[in-house]
Amino acid sequence: MIDKEEYSANFTNERSGRVYFVNQLTGKNDTPYVKITESRKVSDYEYQKNRILLFKEDLFKLSKVLNKCIKKIKENENDSN
Repeated sequence: MIDKEEYSANFTNERSGRVYFVNQLTGKNDTPYVKITESRKVSDYEYQKNRILLFKEDLFKLSKVLNKCIKKIKENENDSN
């Protein structure tokens, strides 16, 4: 069975040229997961790809940690203004 894509988005970091892809998929036994891929050019004809697969239980944990990091960054920005 091929995993079913439920949602897909991407964005490019203009400064670094890196492209990030985020895909929500459903795998075996209807298990949802998220695949995050970073693609960056390493030569004229070669790209390096790094992937992270996050299943539901890990995704919620990562979300909490990322939200805390984002909150800290915003607080630091407000302190410097």
